[in-house]
Amino acid sequence: MAGSAARIQRAAETHRRAAAIAAAAGAAVAGYVPRPRSATEERSIRELAERLRVAAAQLAPGWLGARLDAVPASTPLLAGPPRDGPPRDGPPLAAPVMVRIGTAYPLDDASFPVVVPLGHVAFDGDARDARVAGALRALLLRLLASAHAGSVLVRAVDPSATTPGATGAGGAVLAPFAPLRDAGIMSPPVTDRDGLRALLGEAEQRVRAGPGGRTWLLAVASWPQATEAEDLARFAELATAGPAAGLHLLVAGWPPPPLADSTAATGPLPHATQVTLRNPYALVGHPPGGSFAAPVPPDQVRSGALNAEVFLDRPPAPDLIARVCGDLAARATEAARVTLGELLPGGPLWTEQAGDQLAAVVGRSGSAPVTLRLGGATPHWLIVGRAGSGKTTMLQEILYGLCTRYGPDQLAVYLLDLTGRGSFADFLPSTTDPSSLPHAKLVMAGPDRQDGLVALRALAGQLSQRDPATARPPRIACLVDEVEAVDGWGGEAAELLGTLAQQGGPLGVHLILSGRAVPPAAVAARCLVRIALPGGSDALDPANQAAAALALGTAVVNTAGGLGGPRGATRAHEQLVHFPDPRPERAALAGLRHRLWQGQAGGGVA
Repeated sequence: MAGSAARIQRAAETHRRAAAIAAAAGAAVAGYVPRPRSATEERSIRELAERLRVAAAQLAPGWLGARLDAVPASTPLLAGPPRDGPPRDGPPLAAPVMVRIGTAYPLDDASFPVVVPLGHVAFDGDARDARVAGALRALLLRLLASAHAGSVLVRAVDPSATTPGATGAGGAVLAPFAPLRDAGIMSPPVTDRDGLRALLGEAEQRVRAGPGGRTWLLAVASWPQATEAEDLARFAELATAGPAAGLHLLVAGWPPPPLADSTAATGPLPHATQVTLRNPYALVGHPPGGSFAAPVPPDQVRSGALNAEVFLDRPPAPDLIARVCGDLAARATEAARVTLGELLPGGPLWTEQAGDQLAAVVGRSGSAPVTLRLGGATPHWLIVGRAGSGKTTMLQEILYGLCTRYGPDQLAVYLLDLTGRGSFADFLPSTTDPSSLPHAKLVMAGPDRQDGLVALRALAGQLSQRDPATARPPRIACLVDEVEAVDGWGGEAAELLGTLAQQGGPLGVHLILSGRAVPPAAVAARCLVRIALPGGSDALDPANQAAAALALGTAVVNTAGGLGGPRGATRAHEQLVHFPDPRPERAALAGLRHRLWQGQAGGGVA
C-alpha cells in the first residue's frame, strides 16, 4: 500500500507541474504580438509565393499537382500499356515523383501549392479526422490518375466502419475506390490485425523482389485494434527499404499513439514527409533528403517544417473518383483480356490422344499458356468463386478446349448445369440450331434432384465397367456447375459424388466441379487442382492468401490442393492466370460447334 501511495503522490505532483507549465505557456501565447511585416517584406513574400507556384506546376504536372476541384471532365488519364502486354508490364510511376498535398498561405492573400516527393507521406492523425481522410483520397487519386492503367497497385488498411458505430465491416474511408477491385488494381482493405499482418507479409515479399514491375501504394487510413509494437516495427522497416523497390506508404496515424504493452517510442518514418495537424491548418515537415528552410548560421536552429500554414487538399468529388476509377478499371481489364481463340488449337481438330490423361489450356500467365492435366496425380479439378466471378465462363472455356483437342472416340462428357441459368444450353439442339456436341453423353439443364440422381448413377455405373489396368478411351469428364446443389439431394447423391471422386481418377472418370464453396472433404480431398476465382479464397489453404485480390477474368491456379503461403510468394505449383470470356465470340463459337457436330477437321477458331 505504501508503494501505491507513493506512486499516486508522484503522479499528482507531475500533474501539478504540467498544469503550471501549461498555464504559463498560455499566458505567454496570449500576450504575444507578432512583429508586423513591412510592405517590402510582404511584397517579397508574394513574389516568392508566385515563383513557388510556377515551380510546383513544373514539378507536379497534370493530375499530380492540379486543383482537383477544378479538373475539367475532359482531362485525360495516361494512356494504358500496349494491348499485347498485360497491365503488370506497363511502366510504373516515373521517378522521382512529386505530388501535391495542399496549399500554403504565407500571407492571407498569397499562396502556393505544396508538393512533396514520393517517398512516403505520413500524417500524425488518422482518417477519423476528415482533413486526413480527404487528403488521403486526393493523394491516391492523383497517383493513380498519373500512371498507366494497371501499373500501380493499391493495398490498404482501413478498419473504419461504413456505418457509424458499426463493427466488423470496414473500408469506409477508401470505399469510393471500390471499382478498382474487380480490375485487380486495389484489393479489399484489411480491417483487423490478422489482415494487417498478412498485408505486411505481402509487402515484405514485394520489397525482397526488388525494383521492377508495378509500383505499390500501401495506404493506411487508421490502425486496427490490437496492433502491436512488432507490427509497427515491420511497417517502419518497409519504409526504410520500400522506395528503392517501388513500394510507397501513405499512412494516417504516424507516429502512432504509445501502446499499452510497450515502452518503446515510435520514431519518425524513414523516407517520409511528416504532416503534423493543427487547427485548422497543418505543418509540413522537411521532405526526405531536402529542406524547405533556407540555410542558417551554425549557432541557429533550423525550422523543423515549411514556414507557412498549410491547408490540406479537400477530398475529391465522388463523381471525379468514380470517373477516374471506372476509366482505369476498364483500361486495365482490356489490356489483360484473353480471347478463347488464343487458347484453342490453331490447326485441325481432334489431333490428340487421351492415353492416360487429358489436357486443356485454362488461361495465360503473362504471355505463356497454362496447361492443366486430368489424370495421374490430378484426377479432378475444383473451381471456386463468388457469384459473377466467371465460374461458368471457366467451365465453358475448359469444355471447348477439351472437345477441340480430343475426338468423341477419345473423350465423353457429362454436363450438369445445376444453376438453371443455361450454362450448357449452347450444346443442346434447339428449334433454330439443330447442332449438338458429339462428345456429350448427357446434358442436364437444371437443378432437378431426380435428373441429377440419374446422371450420377450413370456415371457411377461407368466405374464398374472399367478396369484401371486395361482402361481404354474414351476418358470421361463430368463438368458440374454449382456443385453445392448436390448437398440438397440427400445422402445417396452425396455418396455417389464421393465415390466418383475417390475411385474415378484411375478409371478415367474425371470431375470438373465449380461452386461458391468447397464441397465436402471426401470430394475436395481428391481435387488437387484448385482454381480460385474472385471471392474463391476458400479453394486454397487458409494460410494461402494468393486469391485475396483478384480481378475479374483472373484466377489463381494451384496444383497442390490449395497449399501455399502469404500473398506474393513465388511457388512452382501456383500461377496467376488470365482466362477468356467466350460470350463475346458467339459467332465464331457457333461455327466451331457446327464443325464439331459435323465431325469436320479443318481450320481453327477465327
